[in-house]
Amino acid sequence: MKTLKHILFFRFVLPAMAGIILLYAAMMLFLNIRYKTNVLERFKQELPTVSRMIFSRLEGGRGRMLRPPETWRRNVGVIVKDEKGVVLMRYPQRLNPEKMRRINETPFQDKSTGLTADYYIIDPNFLTPVERNFIRQLWIFATGVLVLLGFLYLLTVVRFSKRMFRQSRDNAREIDRLARGQYDLDLKIPYAELSPFKEGLDRMAAELKEQEEVKRSFIINLSHDMKTPLTIIKGILEGLEDGVLSLDNNRFKEMLEEVALMEEYIGRIKAFDQMRKECRGETVVLPLISVFQKRFKALMEIHVEIPEGFTLPLGEAGLTTVFDNLLSNAYRYNSKREKLCVIRGKQDEGGLMLSVEDNGDGIRTEDTEKIFDAFYRSDKTRRSGEGTGMGLFLAREAVLAAGGTLHAEPKKEGGTKMIIYFSRRSV
Repeated sequence: MKTLKHILFFRFVLPAMAGIILLYAAMMLFLNIRYKTNVLERFKQELPTVSRMIFSRLEGGRGRMLRPPETWRRNVGVIVKDEKGVVLMRYPQRLNPEKMRRINETPFQDKSTGLTADYYIIDPNFLTPVERNFIRQLWIFATGVLVLLGFLYLLTVVRFSKRMFRQSRDNAREIDRLARGQYDLDLKIPYAELSPFKEGLDRMAAELKEQEEVKRSFIINLSHDMKTPLTIIKGILEGLEDGVLSLDNNRFKEMLEEVALMEEYIGRIKAFDQMRKECRGETVVLPLISVFQKRFKALMEIHVEIPEGFTLPLGEAGLTTVFDNLLSNAYRYNSKREKLCVIRGKQDEGGLMLSVEDNGDGIRTEDTEKIFDAFYRSDKTRRSGEGTGMGLFLAREAVLAAGGTLHAEPKKEGGTKMIIYFSRRSV
């Protein structure tokens, strides 16, 4: 596995330094060429004056001149001819016009004498010592600036990377604390771009802490709930042992009821392990609802508004779990004498929707998500001693495992509406 230091150096620091050096070399090369071009252009502007000086000296020296005037530029040659093309002056003597680059496009001519002059570059490095010294100083200055900038860049990168690595180590320790069950995170994320990462971890820590508290509360409540039937059974057995109670069918019935209640607690918890295996498939809804209508016939009136052949992409066992929990809650948390539940189903362009509405006591808006948490029980449920806090959690898990959603909506007129939805994509 590559380290972050390796990635930072080879993907950021090294390419940046190489880019700076290449940019520096290109810039200095451009300045060098541009400076020489400007010097040459200025020299071209001086050529008419130089030519007049050469022509006057040749005329005064009877047609002969050994070297150009003192203002002459090093590594620049000149050939002067008379009107018949005879070379009067060649400087330097080895100058070969066929191999040299001519500076002037057309020969300079003296109208009075008919003399002409052509100028050639003998060596590309035609700069004077002063100009060469200026270029050298420019290179030294630019190199110094480059070294300084490179040092400052490396210093900034090193300080930034050390700070980032230190923060990463601190955050790693915080995440390790989270893994060990300590949910009070203190993440150090100073950059706005990484704030979603911090917010996500803080939210996860808060949810884990809440789940831990819910589970702890569940264990306490479950131990209390299971203690009650065990106490009753123990009391009956002690009464039988002491001869206070007689052994008859009623005693057996009481003990069986308490044992059945404990089995229900244990069965709800174990059901979660099989939940995802039972949720795949497709089920026609109406036949299954008719079974629940018969079961709740004496307890609650169930109206059905579902078209024939309406199906949900949920296995029969999973859908049975969903209806069992939703309808049981619709009956259990309804203090009205006439209990009513309406089940509606429809299909549109978006997907499939099935709703279960009751006229019961309803739920608070702030509890619409909490009721689906594992082991969650409302204050009313906890006081009544009913339920294990797993029913709606198992129902939602069944729907989620099949690719759907389940959520609750409190009704203004009282009661609760549970909505199951499968998008066309999940179908």
